[in-house]
Amino acid sequence: MDTNESAAGKSGAVGERHSKLPSHYTAPADAETIRDALNHIPADSRDLWLRMGMAVRSELGDAGHDVWDSWSRTSNRYNERDARDVWRSIKPNGGIGIGTLFAKAKEHGWQGTGRNNHKAVPRARHNGHERPQDAVKAEHSPIPDEALATRPKSHPGLGKPSATWIYRDAHGRPLSFVSRFDPSGERKQVIPQTWDGQSWRWKAPPTPRPIYGLDRLAARPEAPVVVAEGEKACDAAGELMPDHVAVTSPNGCDSAHKADWSPLLGRSVRIWPDHDEDGEKYAKAVTDLTTQAGASSVEILDIDSLNPSRHKWDAVDAQGDGWTAEGVASKARWIRQGGEPETPPRWSVIWLPDAKPHVNDPALIRGLCKPKSMILCYGGSNTGKSFQALDRDLCLAAGRPWYGRETAGGFVLYVAAEGARSIETRVAAYRDIFLSDAGDIPFAILPAAIDLRQANADTRPLIDFVRRIEDERGIKCIKVTVDTLARAMQGGNENASEDMGAVIGHADQIRAEIDCAFEFVHHCGKDAAQGARGWSGLRAATDTEIEVVARDGLHTATVTKQRDYGKEGDAFSFRLRVIELGTDPYGHPVTTCVPEWVDTPDRSDRKLTRAESAVKSAMHEVMTATKRTPPASCWDAARPPKTGQYACPLPDLREHLRRAGGVSDSPKPDTQDRAVRRAIRSLRASGIIEVFDDWAWLTDTPDKAGQNTNCPPVKSGEGGGRTGQHPLGLSGLSGPLDDHDPGRDGDPEEGVEDDIIEVTI
Repeated sequence: MDTNESAAGKSGAVGERHSKLPSHYTAPADAETIRDALNHIPADSRDLWLRMGMAVRSELGDAGHDVWDSWSRTSNRYNERDARDVWRSIKPNGGIGIGTLFAKAKEHGWQGTGRNNHKAVPRARHNGHERPQDAVKAEHSPIPDEALATRPKSHPGLGKPSATWIYRDAHGRPLSFVSRFDPSGERKQVIPQTWDGQSWRWKAPPTPRPIYGLDRLAARPEAPVVVAEGEKACDAAGELMPDHVAVTSPNGCDSAHKADWSPLLGRSVRIWPDHDEDGEKYAKAVTDLTTQAGASSVEILDIDSLNPSRHKWDAVDAQGDGWTAEGVASKARWIRQGGEPETPPRWSVIWLPDAKPHVNDPALIRGLCKPKSMILCYGGSNTGKSFQALDRDLCLAAGRPWYGRETAGGFVLYVAAEGARSIETRVAAYRDIFLSDAGDIPFAILPAAIDLRQANADTRPLIDFVRRIEDERGIKCIKVTVDTLARAMQGGNENASEDMGAVIGHADQIRAEIDCAFEFVHHCGKDAAQGARGWSGLRAATDTEIEVVARDGLHTATVTKQRDYGKEGDAFSFRLRVIELGTDPYGHPVTTCVPEWVDTPDRSDRKLTRAESAVKSAMHEVMTATKRTPPASCWDAARPPKTGQYACPLPDLREHLRRAGGVSDSPKPDTQDRAVRRAIRSLRASGIIEVFDDWAWLTDTPDKAGQNTNCPPVKSGEGGGRTGQHPLGLSGLSGPLDDHDPGRDGDPEEGVEDDIIEVTI
């Protein structure tokens, strides 16, 4: 990069930026001095913690938040939400000054001198921003041409540099040099080189030091600015963000405060930090310094929005990973300091010529749910819905078939928001019986009642928590399950669109940012015919809905909505075997349950409910009146119609039922519609009717030749297990199946319900 040194530019002294000082002076304490003083003070006393916050805000204003918050985090009592609320409540001039903070720091051994070691710095206003001027700025004159001709091109101990960058003034004249050396077998070294008026020195220029890119700033006075850490990353960021002027400060992340940031007065600033702790530290420091210098706005890049490939990832690595200026512009997410993330978000479109079918997308569980889908598993009390969800998730994490269906395999997080000890007990029993030979399975329980309703509650911490696990273990999260939705509401109203909409929105955020599927385990309402409890928008947002019911010790999970696969009615039955774990301190047995897969019984000859009878009768009446046969597409159904068999269009069936008064006692049209849909699903799951492509027909109707065309009932999914079979294809336990109360492991909600009158298979 020495080729950049050729043009020294015109000679002459650099003109003074400010020829006259303003009339009023203050003696401010800088953020680093305050941070150093705070680090000597314990943060455990709330009264002292509050007083120090008042002192910091009185001196630094809003820019002091990060200084105070970093110190607050040293206490074991730190609570992010509490700290944020307290900071907002502190008035800028609350009566406690920075002198109180310095005095308290000295009591705890601080050796600093507070205000006394800061020279008076003038303050001026520009576009409403107050900033220190250059009253004590060191003189940085351009290097004479004759001196440039004598500059040493190699270091006496490190040899020739691998790269060299030139710091120039606003006119493009060289002020200093920075060279990088990569000695064999040693860490890189970046060393500045300056002309002191007499000779060349391998040392940094005096403070405040000019920033890298002054010539580019002068050439584009209206352009926004991007700041990166280090010259190499700065140049790369400039190439990836060509509409910005790229700058940086000399001498690494610990010396940002030694640079002169005043040229950024009035500029819109974005900071691209390295992907490590030093990068975060540098970004915070530059935020404070550019704000003090009068930047009109400051934003920090959310590194995760660009999917960093490694630790310490920066703009140079982004180029190596194939990022382009267009890609960064469309994907980068910038977080405004002192405000919310940049809005509106950027979208991308798929033009018609570019659209292509996604036929090879892998399934999470074949034929049941896809990656990144929203899943809802619901049922009444004692139906075994948590057992069913755990069974699916454990098979999914292990990558083993579930009811004969292939699974993706991967990290699954199960949030036990209620009954965490019971969940842990069930998982331990399941592991010991079914997964003892499976090795290290990436399944984890989070025993926490998280809040997904309120903004700025647990959504972001949960996302960060999952990402930390992914980084630490080198695994990818493919699914998060929250059991139950009610506990994640944290006092919200399940029937209110505002509360439930917020929960759904936060679940969508988790799915999008973690790139995983999400499942709620939920309850049904008092009227089981109306489906899952609460606001109807929940079902609209769901891709796969599974209802769990129980009768006579038999538990059945039925797919009641399927957005992706279009196959509603698949049923998966299981019984709960009681497992004795040991004895409690009083000598009584301690038990839990594990699910055992069984075939879904043929219910085609059972007594129909009133709603089912009404639907079946309505089908006969519609088919008799219209005498229509289904289209050829219905031949692809699992139980296709026979030759010449009449069928009923579902819209005609629903309209006929509406005219007849419906199938429910409720006068509400939406309740009537749900009852009809439920009855149709139940009849199909029982093998009494078939539904396909918006048509329905009876499976026990003879064709024109008078032959009986009754079709076999739907079994428990594709490749369903045999009676007494365990998940994962293992042989069954010896002994008969018990119908004992499975709720004896401590969660009475998961017992067996024997008094269900209307059954949906």
